[in-house]
Amino acid sequence: MPATARGYARDTITLGWDDRLRVRGQRRSDGGIVFGLALPRGTLVRRGDCLVLNEMNTVVVVTERPEPVLLIEPRTPKNGGCLRTTLAIGTSRS
Repeated sequence: MPATARGYARDTITLGWDDRLRVRGQRRSDGGIVFGLALPRGTLVRRGDCLVLNEMNTVVVVTERPEPVLLIEPRTPKNGGCLRTTLAIGTSRS
């Protein structure tokens, strides 16, 4: 974080998985600050990342929204021993 931002006010923004993948567009912090975001394509915003809003003298810290997870486990080691796959199941909230 730039030294000039160390004295800035703090705010948070809570984002789900899909929102953390969208790195361009208008955002609203949890405290109500509206700002534009334009990061390089392919950027993944993670928990703890800081968005420095110099014009508003504010640092917005990213938090992750809790989301449901489906856990699938084999009944026996034989059923899962040969196949290890990570699968993301979800819906788009566009």
